[in-house]
Amino acid sequence: MVTDDDFSVARSLAAWKSKVCKNWKDIKINYVKTDASPKQEVGNKFEVKASVYLGKLSPDDVSVETYNGLLDSDGKITSGTSIQMTHSGSDGANSHLFICVVPCVTSGRLGYSLRVLPENSHLNNPCDLGLITWEQ
Repeated sequence: MVTDDDFSVARSLAAWKSKVCKNWKDIKINYVKTDASPKQEVGNKFEVKASVYLGKLSPDDVSVETYNGLLDSDGKITSGTSIQMTHSGSDGANSHLFICVVPCVTSGRLGYSLRVLPENSHLNNPCDLGLITWEQ
């Protein structure tokens, strides 16, 4: 609980929130690569790799995710789901590599995008801070 140990968890969470809010503007998605072919069948899987510049933040401060689902007629994802990517190393100069496998679970026109959210085990909801960085 955040009130245990004379509120040390609460103080630690407040310091973490301050650090994340101060440095969030520096996050940049450098690139996203995939081995997906243009035509996928239900049951197929494809790998997504990304390089993300985190500035003064660490991979433990963020959750990098693919957000994927069916595309509408404007090319926007509808009813999407997210898959958390795994940190797989450094790409130099505080850029970090992340990877995941995306399963094709339905037919139709599918798409995906990458997003970065704050990550802390004591945070009730990653959207509480109002911070999110999307792939451009």
